[in-house]
Amino acid sequence: MVFPLDLASDYTPGVIPISTGFHALNTIGLVLALLIFTGALVSWRQPKMSSKATSARVLGFGVLWFAITVSPVSHVFFVAGVLLGERTLYLPTIGAVAILAWLLVSFVRRRRDVELAVFALVVVLMGWRSWTRTPTWFDDGAVFEALGADYPHSGRSQ
Repeated sequence: MVFPLDLASDYTPGVIPISTGFHALNTIGLVLALLIFTGALVSWRQPKMSSKATSARVLGFGVLWFAITVSPVSHVFFVAGVLLGERTLYLPTIGAVAILAWLLVSFVRRRRDVELAVFALVVVLMGWRSWTRTPTWFDDGAVFEALGADYPHSGRSQ
C-alpha cells in the first residue's frame, strides 16, 4: 500500500524495460529467491501453531503461496501476455499478507507497548497513500494527464 513510492497507471514495455539477457540483477534475484525458499523450507519444519505461540509455518505458507500463485504470470516459465497488472497479483497478495501478519504478530508479542502505535502507523500510511493517489483516478482525463506528466515515454500517454 505504501511502496513503490513512484506509482504508475501504466506498466507497458515503454515504462518497464524488458530484459532479455542474464546479468547481475538476474543473478541477485536468483540468489534472493533461493535464500527465501530455503527460509520457507526451514520455517515449514517448525512446530505446529498454537494459540499461545507464533509458528514460523505461517511464514513458509506465505512464501510458498506467493510463489505458486505468482508463477503463471511471472514470465519465468512462459510469456503471460501482460507485463504487469494489479489483477494478476490478487491471489499472490494472500501470501504476502500472511507473511506480514506473522511478522506483525511476532513483533507485537515481543513488544506489547508498541502494539497500538504500529497499528495506527499502518492505518495512517495506507490512508495517506490512498488520499494522495485518488485524484489520479478521478476520470479518464486525470489518468492520462498524470500519465503524460509522470511517464511521457509511455505509449498510452502519447
